[in-house]
Amino acid sequence: MATITPTKATKATPAIAFNLKTATLRTLFEMTRTIADLDAIRALLDWDQQTQMPLGANGVRGEQIATLETVLHAHKAAPALGKAIAKAEAALAAHPERFSDADRALVREARRSHAEATKLPEHFVRDYAVATSVGWEHWQAARTAQDFSLFASDLERIVDLQRQKAQYLDPAAKVPYAVLFDTFEPGMDLATCEQALDQLRQATVPLLKRVQAAQQVDNGFLQGTFPHDQQMALSRRILAIIGYDFDHGRLDLAAHPFMTGLGSPDDDRLTTRVDEHDVVSCQMSVMHECGHAHYELGIDPALKRTILGGGTSSGIHESQSRTWENIIGRSAAFWQGQYHVLQDAFPTPFKQVPLADFVRALNRVEGSLIRVEADELTYNLHIIIRFEIEKDLIAGKIAVRDLPGIWNQKYYDYLGVTPPNDSVGLMQDVHWSAGLFGYFPTYSLGNCYAAQFAATLRQAHPDMDARLAQGETGFIREWQRDTIHRWGSIYQGDDLCRRVTGEGLNPAHLIAYLTEKFTRVYGL
Repeated sequence: MATITPTKATKATPAIAFNLKTATLRTLFEMTRTIADLDAIRALLDWDQQTQMPLGANGVRGEQIATLETVLHAHKAAPALGKAIAKAEAALAAHPERFSDADRALVREARRSHAEATKLPEHFVRDYAVATSVGWEHWQAARTAQDFSLFASDLERIVDLQRQKAQYLDPAAKVPYAVLFDTFEPGMDLATCEQALDQLRQATVPLLKRVQAAQQVDNGFLQGTFPHDQQMALSRRILAIIGYDFDHGRLDLAAHPFMTGLGSPDDDRLTTRVDEHDVVSCQMSVMHECGHAHYELGIDPALKRTILGGGTSSGIHESQSRTWENIIGRSAAFWQGQYHVLQDAFPTPFKQVPLADFVRALNRVEGSLIRVEADELTYNLHIIIRFEIEKDLIAGKIAVRDLPGIWNQKYYDYLGVTPPNDSVGLMQDVHWSAGLFGYFPTYSLGNCYAAQFAATLRQAHPDMDARLAQGETGFIREWQRDTIHRWGSIYQGDDLCRRVTGEGLNPAHLIAYLTEKFTRVYGL
C-alpha cells in the first residue's frame, strides 16, 4: 500500500494528502501510479532521443517508443481502471466531506485519461508513436538540409493522424482543432483562447507601429564571438543564481530547447542550444527552461509518482518560463544585481557597455524570423501565425505542400520579414514533428498568465525590484512554489489562476505590462 507523507502545513499553505484509508480511492491511486511511472519512462526515451542517442538508433527507438505507448495505452484503457474510477466517483458523491481537493482531482484526471484512451484504438496509438518518432528524425535532417520536401510527407502523415485523433475523441465536434487544443489546456474552451489572441493582436499592432516609428535601440554590441564552452559555463552560473537544483536536474544540448520532467519533483532536466555569435539567445533559453523546471521541482512531494505530479496545463506551465525569461530575465532590476556575472564571463564587450544600454538592447523590438528569440512585443504575432496555420491545416483548408509559401507570406504580412530558407521558416520548431497540434496558442496564454501572476506577485512583494537589484531571486521562486507550483494538476489552469489572482484569464494585464515597458524603453 502506498504511503503518502503530507507536507507540513501552514495557514497559508495547507497540507496536500490523499484519503488512502478509503479502499476505492486507494485502489485507483495504485493503478494510476503505474501510469505515472510509465509516462515518466516514456519521457526519458524522448529526452535521450533528443540529447544523447546516436542518430543511427532512431529506427529501433521508434519501435521501442511504440511498444511502450501500446503498454501505456493498455493501462489507461483497462476496463478494471474504468470500474475503479466509477467506484471512486460514487464514493466522492456519497461522502464529499471525506475527500480533499487532491482526491477529487485524482478521480477527475483518471476519468479524463481513461476516457481518451478508450476512444483511441491501439493500432492508432502505435502508428502515431512511430510516425512522430520517424517524423522527428526527418525533421532534423530536413532542417539541416534546408529542404522542407524531406519532411513534407511525414508532416502529411502526422496531420492526417491528428485529424483522426480529433475524430476518435469527439466524432461530433464541429471544430476538430478545438478537440486537440483541449488536450493541452483542459478547462478552457477554444473561443476564450481566440478572444485573448484577438485582444493581443489588436493591442500589439498599433503599439508596434509606434515603436517602429521611434529611434531604434542599438544592440550592435550583442553581436560578436562568444565561445560555446564559455556560454555553457555562464548558463550554469545563471541557473545556479536563479535557484536551479542540479542535484535534481542537468543541462544538455538539443536542436530545440526544452525541459522534461522525468519524475517531478525529483528529476527535471533542461536543454539549450548555443549560437557563438549571440550570447543572449542561450541565456534567455536557459532562464526560460529553468522556469519550467522550477514549476516541476516545486510540486508538492505528496504528488510524486501520481497523475497529478506535473504542471496543470501548457498555458500555466508556459507562464512560469516566460516569467523567468522575460518579466525577470529582461528587467533592469535583475541585471542590476547580476550584470557583473555577464561582465566576468565576457569582459569584451560588456565591461565597456553601461548597464542601461545593455538592458535596452535586451528589450529591442524588431520583426524577426525565430520565435524563441523574438522580443516580448512581437512574440505573440509569431504564435498567431502558427495558430492560424494549424487551424487551417487540421480543417483541410490548406495543404502541407503549400506551407512554405503560406508561412513566408504570413511572416511578411505580420512582421515584415521573409525567411531566406525553410530551416529558419516553417521548420524552426520541433512541435509539428512531434504531433503537438493545439499547443502553440498556449504560449500566448502563458504570456497572459505570466503578466497576471506578476501583478499579484508585486502586491505580495512591493519591494520586488529592490530585492532583485540586490541580487535576490529566491523569494520569487518561493512565492511561485507556495501559490502555483505545489498544487501540480490538482486545479485546472483557469481555476488555479482564479485562486492566485482572484480572476480568470485576463489579457489586460499583459497589454498593460507591454505598453508600459515599451513606452519606457523607446521613450514614446
